[in-house]
Amino acid sequence: MTKPKANERARPENVIAFMMVGVIGVSILTIVLVLLSYLFKFELPHLISLIPLIGLPFGALLLIALLIVQARKLTKAKR
Repeated sequence: MTKPKANERARPENVIAFMMVGVIGVSILTIVLVLLSYLFKFELPHLISLIPLIGLPFGALLLIALLIVQARKLTKAKR
């Protein structure tokens, strides 16, 4: 019987981690864009300024999900 690869076992963790980094990264870039728009006095659509209000809490939820997945993995490995 072949052993499962380490990458296959960590795939859900990788997906959640990359989603979290992407969502939080886009939110931070949007914050910088909004600040630069105020500095240089150009108009942005109002929906762009709402992206961090949705993205940052969603990124926090993904962080909590990642911690739960890793905790379950560690408790399963201890058995």
